This record gives sequence, structure tokens and C-alpha cells, in this order.
Amino acid sequence: MQTLTWRTSPLFALPLLALLQGCPEDEPCAADTDCPFGQVCTDGLCGPSNGGGGGGGGGGGGGGDNDVPTLVQVGGPISMFQGGNIGALGEEANQPPGTVLVGVYENAGRDEVRFFDPIRGVLPTAPGPGAGVDFINAVPAFSGANGGCNLDHASVEVGYRVDDQNEQWFSCNNGGLFQARGPDFTNLVEPVPGIAGADLVVGIARQDPKDPNVLQRRIYGRRGTSTLVFERHVDGLSEIERRPGDTLTVDIAFGQLAGLFLIGETNGTRGDLLLVFDRASPMAGGEPAIIPLERGSVVGLDTEWGLARAPWSIVTLPSTTHAIRLGAIPDTDQLTINAAQATEVNLTVFEPTEGRVSFGRLESIILTTSGVFDPLNSGFQPLGLRTDRAAAIPPSTDRVFIVDIPGQPDTVFYALSTEQLAWRLPLHTIVGEDNTNDVRAAVFTGDPNGRVVGMLPFGASATEAWLGMSTGSGNDELVRLTFDQ
Repeated sequence: MQTLTWRTSPLFALPLLALLQGCPEDEPCAADTDCPFGQVCTDGLCGPSNGGGGGGGGGGGGGGDNDVPTLVQVGGPISMFQGGNIGALGEEANQPPGTVLVGVYENAGRDEVRFFDPIRGVLPTAPGPGAGVDFINAVPAFSGANGGCNLDHASVEVGYRVDDQNEQWFSCNNGGLFQARGPDFTNLVEPVPGIAGADLVVGIARQDPKDPNVLQRRIYGRRGTSTLVFERHVDGLSEIERRPGDTLTVDIAFGQLAGLFLIGETNGTRGDLLLVFDRASPMAGGEPAIIPLERGSVVGLDTEWGLARAPWSIVTLPSTTHAIRLGAIPDTDQLTINAAQATEVNLTVFEPTEGRVSFGRLESIILTTSGVFDPLNSGFQPLGLRTDRAAAIPPSTDRVFIVDIPGQPDTVFYALSTEQLAWRLPLHTIVGEDNTNDVRAAVFTGDPNGRVVGMLPFGASATEAWLGMSTGSGNDELVRLTFDQ
């Protein structure tokens, strides 16, 4: 979304069922670094990390433990709360297994990441060996006059395919996107100009069948912006040279990027296929939309991306759409589905101001409704969010907090950044299903004016989650919510 670690392998493609990036999941794992980018290791299996919220913190436990606090004072403003590790910096700082990342930033010379134990609810009071990293004093690229990082998002690529070296990616509110090789941040990859960061990322792992010198590709951008980077990695180039970029056809434009889903790699009939969720698409009259992109499959055009060929088309979503999830698309060439598949959900649309989550079948929307999704006439029953409705949809620059619950298929925690509203949602999977009576909400504790900045599961609990709360007072909180209302 969103631990954000990855390794390169023939299974580099990201999970289609993840919120922000999207193939295979359920691979065995012992740690987050065993999973492809965009996934985390939970209960011994890789699964989606959902961008802003992150995935599990590893190791069992969780759920109703009276020794675990329900409120942890951070002692400063939280800039980021996500699962995973920070690569070589974390190794150098002895990050304990199973801990997650809490960024703490203040203008007056404080720029830290602390390692929070989500199973015990323990947050170190200051960075140090095994406790965290002081960016200003320990990382040269951010020290002194450089102004620190103000970390918004961190990810690690384990075993970059060109030379099997690791890379750390940091999206900093002070300075944009940094890509570093090694723990000291003195060996920096040349950044792409004008990129504010990268928290929406997908990777195409396999070697380009038409140009074997291209070993892999990455596509990335930052939530709420209008710029996507299409980057290919070419054999023989220095690891710190700027990677050459694929291009977009002139007819493609974005408004507010909110999700990337890789749904197919070059197969001899089509080029690579990517679905882009745009919260304000200029190609759909400013409405939320899913934009299908395809990389050219003809030599000479194979570094150019444009609108995917028919029968693919742009899918316009309701103006009330906050976030989406996408499931599997078995026939990416012709979008044909059988009778059973037509009754199965593969598009989930979150509409908090309408008090509902809506469902549909993407292929049917494209082929039978001219690419317009009507949530009330989709053939699938909406899921009601109890009596709660959001006053407004959070801005697209905010993280989206939809977290898969360990061991509970098709069940998520969902929280809003701008209001104290959070639910446990058993999502619909087939026509005729209605789980509205099983929806549960959580009552917030702590500062009543708190704003959500991150969400993670509480161990293996099916009813509890940690929320990072920004209070506006400079003393932010980690709150353990129970979804039982």
C-alpha cells in the first residue's frame, strides 16, 4: 500500500487483492523480507499490505491481552505509522523482528523512526540500538542543513534484479523521493526530477521478452499527485545511474493518483496491463475512474504506454468513491467470464459519505454498462456502514486505511483519516450476500480531536487494531481499538 518490502523473483508482480497495488499471495514466509513488494508476512504467509496502513507486525499473540495498553503516548508528532522495516538502516540499528515503524518529526531539529512492538504495545522513548534511527544525527543525507527527511513512507527492495543489491526508498516531506544503496545514504540513485515521493508502487519482475536487456520495470507515484514514473532497469548500466523511463502517449493525463493495480504481464497478445485508480480523472470529466493502461507489444513501441486496447475502456466510478479494491481478472485479453464468475465480486468501492461499501464485476461493467459503475444497480447488495456516515471524503493526499484482518478472508478494518470513524467489515464476495448485520464499529479513546495517520492489525486479533493518531498538540498517540460495537 502498505510493510512495504520486496524481493525480486519471477513472482515479483503484486497482489491483485491489495488496496493500492496489485500477483500471487499466500506464499510461505518467515519475515516481511520474504515477501514481494507491497506484501507483508502475517501468520507465516505473504499478504497485501494496503499502502498507508501496512500489514501485520509478525509473530502471533494479540487480542484482548489486558497487559497490553490501549493508549501509548508517542511524545511527539507522528509523521508516519506503517508496518515493516527500513532495510539496511534497520539492520544497522538492530531493528527487532516483528516491530513496525513510527516516524516522529518536529521542525525544531527532531527527525526519528522508532521501532514499535505491536504485540506488547511497547514504544521506545528515544532512538538507539534496537529502538530506532535518528535521521538528523545518523543519516548524512538528512543531517544538518539538509533539513531532515520528515518521513512519509519507507520501502525496501531486497535483491535489486540488476545486481542483487538492496535499495531503500524514502518518501520525505522535506525533499521528495530518495533511493539509497547501503545504510549510509552516500550512494544515492539519481532521483527523477519533480517526483515528490513514491507510496504507490508496482513492479514487473520478469525480463522483457522482446528486449532481454530490460530485466525488470517499476511504476510508481505519490498519492494525490498527477505524475506516474515508468522505469525500466537495463542490464549493463551502473546501479546508481538514472534508470531510463518508458513514456506515456500524449492522450493520457491523471488528476489525483490513488491506486495502482498490475493485472497482467506481456503474454504474446497484449503488453503489460496496469489499472490506475484516479480520484479526479480528467479523462472521466473529473470523476473518480479506473484507467486501463497497456504497454506496447510491438517492437519499437514497447517502451510506450497508452490506453488499453478494446474491449478495455475507462470505468467511471461514483463521485462519492474514496477507495477501491480489485480482485482477479481471469481473461485480460477479451474480458470474457462464465456464469459463475459473473456472480463473484472483483470490484469493491468504498463510499463513506453514503454509508456503504458497493460491489460489482469489472468485466460486466465494461462490457454491458458502457464503463459506468452504478452501485445501486450492479446486481450486488451494498454493505451498510451501520448508521454512520462520513461528513466528507478524505483528500486524496491522505493515506487510505483499509487493512486485511489476519486469518479472516475478505474481512477488513476501515478507518478514515479526517473523522473518528472506523469499522470492521465482512466484505461481500457473491451476488445475494448481505453482511450488513455483521458490521462492527469501534469507539475511539484518547484525544477526541485526533486525526488518523496510520493503522495496523493488533497481532493475530480479528477484532482489534492499532491506530496512529495525530492530536495537533505535539504529543501524538497510538490507540488500540476494539471493533465490538
